[in-house]
Amino acid sequence: MSDVSIICEAIGRGVLADRLGVGRQAISNAVTEGSFPASWYAIIKDECDRTGTKCPRRLFRFKMGLPVEAGQPSRIEGDAA
Repeated sequence: MSDVSIICEAIGRGVLADRLGVGRQAISNAVTEGSFPASWYAIIKDECDRTGTKCPRRLFRFKMGLPVEAGQPSRIEGDAA
């Protein structure tokens, strides 16, 4: 069972679909892909905190293919370094 699947089962696919405003198929697609869209992070993180479930940032498809680690600023393409 993948980490994405564990999160979906702990929170509940129906709860996630409702909170995210997506269909259950979108949740199933995330489980199959093994990752969540980055735009889902805040809601899934809140639900994981509520249920006591770990929520690794690596499970989210952040821009540039790299997860933003806690405590590190994100870089947006075109920003000055």
